[in-house]
Amino acid sequence: MAETSSRTSTTSPPGPRAGRDLRWWPVAAVVLYALALLLGLWAKGSGRFSGELGWDIALSHDRSGPLTAGALWINTALQPAGGVVILGAACLLLWSRRGLHTALAFGSTACAAWLPAAVGKGLIDRPRPPLTVTHALVPELGTDSFPSGHTELAAALVLAVVLVIATSGRNRLLTGVAGGVFVLVVAASRLYLGVHYPSDVLGSLLVATAGALLWTWLWSGWIGPWLHERFPQLAVAPGTRVDTMGGGRHV
Repeated sequence: MAETSSRTSTTSPPGPRAGRDLRWWPVAAVVLYALALLLGLWAKGSGRFSGELGWDIALSHDRSGPLTAGALWINTALQPAGGVVILGAACLLLWSRRGLHTALAFGSTACAAWLPAAVGKGLIDRPRPPLTVTHALVPELGTDSFPSGHTELAAALVLAVVLVIATSGRNRLLTGVAGGVFVLVVAASRLYLGVHYPSDVLGSLLVATAGALLWTWLWSGWIGPWLHERFPQLAVAPGTRVDTMGGGRHV
């Protein structure tokens, strides 16, 4: 096959925020984790019948067929199994288009933002809103209300796209705005179904952002460059041959 017209340098590894000054990101991550922990402890201490419950009750009075169908679809699609399928499909697509390095960067960033939700649920151990009061449409009876796993998954996917896939300031802005709307819809659906408090979805945003910031700092500073130096072929799509001597690639 013919050599590509533009020779792509292999000295800059693809990944989240490559080349950016991220020195304050781990500090911001620690602050956000601390805020999430304090919020969770406060929320649990407020009891099951706190003033937050008014949001769920108000939404339960305005339910409709289409809104209920949409909320139930989100509930099913963003279950843990659905999250694994979504992430797996996205990583396979990125591997085929941009190389395994980018796929790993995306998948690991999303997981770093999403998986801490399980830690938070076990640590805070907050009971779900009372079903008889919220008239919940999904039977959630455990003590895993904080943070919202569905909302955190949605936020994790958006953060991974913004940090890894979007390549320009304009793309990041557009992706961030569209993704923000998506996350708000998911968060509202959790209240609409009567299975979460507002502080649960807020906590998930704090935890997801903290995880994404911390992992991006680690990836950009150490993991990404090491992978790129040791395995430069991972930075290109399958079928593309890396020219390590000339700094380019062939297809």
